[in-house]
Amino acid sequence: MPRLWVVIAGIFQSFANLIYSVILFRNISVLIFGWISCVIIFVIYWSMRKISAKNAIGFGDVTSASMIAQALVLFGFYCLIYWFALVGAVGLLWLLLWKIYCKICSPINASIPFVPVEAISAILAALLSITTSSILGS
Repeated sequence: MPRLWVVIAGIFQSFANLIYSVILFRNISVLIFGWISCVIIFVIYWSMRKISAKNAIGFGDVTSASMIAQALVLFGFYCLIYWFALVGAVGLLWLLLWKIYCKICSPINASIPFVPVEAISAILAALLSITTSSILGS
C-alpha cells in the first residue's frame, strides 16, 4: 500500500471524525481520540511486527489497522475492544479457510492476507457495538 494513500486516508478520516465530533458533541474529542487510537494501534501492531517471524505481519497490515482504529472511534471505545477481540477469532477462522482453499485450488503455499481479517472484524465490531448500545440503551 503506497504511503501517500495512507496519509490521504488518515487526513480524510480525521476530517470525518472532526465533522462528527463538532456536530454531535460541539468539541473535537472524537478527533483527538481517533488520533490517539490510531497511534496506539500502530505501536501495538508495529511491536508485533518486530517480534514476530519475518514477513508474518506486513507494513500494510500495520497501516490498515491504524486507519481502521481511527474509524472505529466513531462507534465508541468499546468498539475498539470488540474489534481487537474479533481480529483473533476471525483470524483463526480465516487461517483455517485459507488453508483449505490453498489445498483445493492451488498447490502453492501462498501467504495469508491479513487485511481482510481486520476489515471483516471491524464491520462485525461496529455492528456489535451498535447492537450492544441499542440493547443497553447507553
